[in-house]
Amino acid sequence: MPDARVRYHQQFVNAEQAYMFRHALVREAAYQLQLPGDRARLHELAADALEAIHGAPAECGVDLESFTPTAADPFAEEICTHLEAALTFKGKRARKEALLARAALHLRRAAHHSVEQFRYMEAAERFERLATEFGALIPDAPLELLKAADAASRAFQPSRTRALCRRALRLARRNGNLRTACRALIALGRHFHHSGRGRRAAKVLDLALAMLRELRDNEGLMVATAARGALALDRDDFERAQTLLNEALQLARSQSHVRREGTALNNFAALHIEMSHPEKALEILETALEFNRRNGNLRALAFTWTNIGSIHNSANRITEAEAALGEALAIHRQIANYQHAGYALNLLGRICERTGRPLEARRNWLAAADCFAACGNAKFEGGTRCDAAIVLAQQGDPAQAKAEFARGIELVRQDPDRGLVERMTAKFEQARARA
Repeated sequence: MPDARVRYHQQFVNAEQAYMFRHALVREAAYQLQLPGDRARLHELAADALEAIHGAPAECGVDLESFTPTAADPFAEEICTHLEAALTFKGKRARKEALLARAALHLRRAAHHSVEQFRYMEAAERFERLATEFGALIPDAPLELLKAADAASRAFQPSRTRALCRRALRLARRNGNLRTACRALIALGRHFHHSGRGRRAAKVLDLALAMLRELRDNEGLMVATAARGALALDRDDFERAQTLLNEALQLARSQSHVRREGTALNNFAALHIEMSHPEKALEILETALEFNRRNGNLRALAFTWTNIGSIHNSANRITEAEAALGEALAIHRQIANYQHAGYALNLLGRICERTGRPLEARRNWLAAADCFAACGNAKFEGGTRCDAAIVLAQQGDPAQAKAEFARGIELVRQDPDRGLVERMTAKFEQARARA
């Protein structure tokens, strides 16, 4: 920006500091007395000055994990507002297109900044607005819809997440963009996984993997292998999980993607936990702990603590397990990751039950159930409510136990595993008989 315009802006600011409006209506009247063209030029000047002071916006990555924050990001929304206000004056078409392009870039930075501040609902709204209002100006509107879906998922809005994924998939297919369509399939598959719909998730993620391998899209494969590997792990398909999670880790390292690498280390450690290799898992987790701390990856750091807590619990190191899970829970709550806060609380409940603290167990399980309810995971919500009901029955509170179990088992029935309902019912009836 020319130095003269910066000096003009500084004079304008100094004048404003010298005369402060004492009433909002007076301020609005003074603003409206400006001619439309003058108002528009002042807004454009304000945007120019803010960019000169804080720096021009940088481009963003294809997903929420590929974003590098800058010092200018907190001002992106304000600059975008000024640029949109500058469009109210009917000027030349080239000027309007330039202002719109700048506004879109700042709105994208503002949306990513909202994610970094854990304001996920705000982020989802900004990404969706970017795709809807600026779709013609951005290179790939479906990618912004997928970012909106990711943010909505983190805000535990399952219906909105699913709708945004499907909208992105339709638009990508209509545009003939197979790479983006694959990313939409991955997002949809992860949504089904987190909602406890494992079979549907497997079908969608397998389709995405096959397409990405054909396209030789390593960036997409990095995400898809991690998602499908995590699903295989949850379904106890350890052989396939190991192959996919190792591939995800190698792809993240080859692309120097520190956030994905931190998550991949956690997933690989979780695999070794499930395969009864605790010492190997702990070795990986110590590496992950230092790696995620160094790179400021709070989400992955919290997962690391949860996995460390799980290993200590299995080794009956109760003090260490509870300390690690406490660290995990604090971070999960800080970043509003209730899905994994629920996992940590569920494990704390089991520790309390095993060590003769039934009231703490019940409290942790009910808190876990509330977390799972917030993110639409009916299966896990139902299971933890049934666990809490069993403790209630053992503690001589039959009425509340019956009510909690009825609520939980109705959710568990949504799972295709009919044996799960039978096992939970039998366990509850045994607890009632012993009470």
